[in-house]
Amino acid sequence: MYNLSETSGRIGLLLSTEAVISCFCYHNNNPIHNGIILRDHYGSEDAAWNLIHPGDIRQLNAIVGWDEEPLDVAGPLYFRDRGDRDATHIFSLNKSEYFELSKETSSIYSFLFNSKKMVWECYSIAENYGNEVKISEP
Repeated sequence: MYNLSETSGRIGLLLSTEAVISCFCYHNNNPIHNGIILRDHYGSEDAAWNLIHPGDIRQLNAIVGWDEEPLDVAGPLYFRDRGDRDATHIFSLNKSEYFELSKETSSIYSFLFNSKKMVWECYSIAENYGNEVKISEP
């Protein structure tokens, strides 16, 4: 079993073309933490796009910034705000390519906003590769 606070993975948006835009999330990327935040606060295609488009995220609901300064509102802490230039979003041609990218980036879990169903889906990458995992309360 994994220390859930140390789980990392990808967060993606399944587009109408079946392509996926995604970013990497370093901290708490598991069904009982980030899964609930995604479900409760990013439940539309626009919200998912706006979350993912800026690029890789250190923490989805950060309360302190890169210099340990308190933030006025909890929210995503992007690596670009630290000056990282290579922490951008990535396009995958389809879900299969997205899952392969997730595997290559050592993801434990990966999330995908399904804009047809208007729901976040969570997939196990490290164990039971590609199987959907239920997003549930702890």
